[in-house]
Amino acid sequence: MILGVLLRNFKTYKNITFIPISNGDKFCGLIGKNGIGKSSILEAFDFYFNDKEFQLNINNIGAPNDECYVVPIFLIEKDSISKKFSQIAEQFSNCVWTVLSGEIAAPIINNNYIEHLKLIGNHIKGLDASITKETHYLLPIGKDKNGWTSLGIFRDSIFLDSIVSPLEDIEESTTAKAIRAQLVLSDLLEYIRSIFQYVYIPKDIEPEKFVQFETKEIQTLLGTKLENIVGKFLTKDNIQEISRGLKQFITTVP
Repeated sequence: MILGVLLRNFKTYKNITFIPISNGDKFCGLIGKNGIGKSSILEAFDFYFNDKEFQLNINNIGAPNDECYVVPIFLIEKDSISKKFSQIAEQFSNCVWTVLSGEIAAPIINNNYIEHLKLIGNHIKGLDASITKETHYLLPIGKDKNGWTSLGIFRDSIFLDSIVSPLEDIEESTTAKAIRAQLVLSDLLEYIRSIFQYVYIPKDIEPEKFVQFETKEIQTLLGTKLENIVGKFLTKDNIQEISRGLKQFITTVP
């Protein structure tokens, strides 16, 4: 489940913005006036899950890489995640749960992020009572405009320390530690992306273009890949026979 998403410098969202997506229900509706940014949210997920282009806010084209991101906040049942990632997910998630529940003193957190963390924390309070720190991983893990792992506002030292251990006898900047943490989380990011399927159908898309059988969206809706579908009807012998027939035909063409 996606609890919400943090956007910064994506289309209409120039400043850090938290958009609640779910409180545990299976349905989410985005309601608002035209031009307010509903489609931008859907396109942000398309960038995140389907590697579409990051669409920069036109008023902040020169924004640095770490200020341009899409960071979904996932709630994932602990029993459903691969054991390969359970340790790092547990460490990071415990820290996120603790901070968002208000158990950490504010001075430890960057002042620019406190307001947004409180918004997310208040949203978490509305979750079903069955969703807790013991049952679910709470993982904010996203992508920056270049496709690298991004933590968004979850990049203070308290979060980074839950992901990577301090280097012995070396004084390390927060930026350097953030880069190490992002590298550690890169495999987890790809794993999480692989367990979700996202299909975005823009309202102004050409029907002929969308329904083409080879598009990723159609194959996702069908629940199978094109080669798997074709494989049910064409064997290796069939393909070889077709190939021989084509070669014979070509030799007859003047």
